[in-house]
Amino acid sequence: MDNLWRSMLGEWKVVSAFALVAFAAIIAAGYQSSGPPAIEVASVVRFGSYADEVGNHPTVIVRLRDGGAQELRSTPILLGDCTVGATISLVRRDHSLQVHPEGCR
Repeated sequence: MDNLWRSMLGEWKVVSAFALVAFAAIIAAGYQSSGPPAIEVASVVRFGSYADEVGNHPTVIVRLRDGGAQELRSTPILLGDCTVGATISLVRRDHSLQVHPEGCR
């Protein structure tokens, strides 16, 4: 009986240590600041779409200022005034890029 208690006590120490490390990692990830969002401007290259269980959804392929191209998911409302060659506003948060609520100019 004494050996059983000692083995159970050892397992609880391992579980407790693992839980403590996991909790610390979650807290550290939550405190990493992403900073304020940055507004970028790009030009519309072309339009596309993607399909899921609900239906088809629009995408827009943009040319960024650094020359790179990016395909972004969007909504028909945000892309309503967009044409090929138009200037479009984007919002960058860390490595995420999205169409700005004002869409094309």
